[in-house]
Amino acid sequence: MKSIFKATAILGSSSVISVVAGLISAKFMAQMIGPNGIGYLAMMQGFLALAAMIAGLGVSAGTVKTVAKAVADNDENSVASNQKAAIALSLISGLTALFLVSIFSDFLNRLMLDGQGARYEIFLLGIGLVFTLLANCFTGILNAHHNIKALAQIAVANTVLNAGFLIFFVWLSGIKGLIFGIVGGAIFNFLASFYFYKKKIPTVN
Repeated sequence: MKSIFKATAILGSSSVISVVAGLISAKFMAQMIGPNGIGYLAMMQGFLALAAMIAGLGVSAGTVKTVAKAVADNDENSVASNQKAAIALSLISGLTALFLVSIFSDFLNRLMLDGQGARYEIFLLGIGLVFTLLANCFTGILNAHHNIKALAQIAVANTVLNAGFLIFFVWLSGIKGLIFGIVGGAIFNFLASFYFYKKKIPTVN
């Protein structure tokens, strides 16, 4: 019972911090880029989220289930093999998606961004997608091992620093800086999840 309350407190605190940081970021962004910029930001974030859901192939959710079962069974070989397979699948899926995004960039620009994006922006979103899929994989593994504190720390760091990336790049380049803020946030998300994965998950040969 105590562990349940502790996990609830940790996740609840991280959610509050994330919401507050999100509200502050939204206020700054609205003042800096206006309604049109906010709309364009929402379209790019929506594109990345939808692409991650499709290209992810359910690997993250499947990883949580299979690895958690192996952990519960104390089957170290199964834990290691499932984790390696999930990482490999996420990387292959991400690179494949990046290749397809590059080929169909004009079509995706018209479909998802209402023709407002540039080819390089679509390509950069594809790069962001690769890092997002890997980050989702690592957080799925952490979830399977019940590392609640690490997940909460990742969530808070991502919200705060993603907001910082967006504000910095928009301040630097205006609306054109949005794409760099989004991709920078995706890369940081990957780095944070990978760091906690290496720190918290025991290595099994």
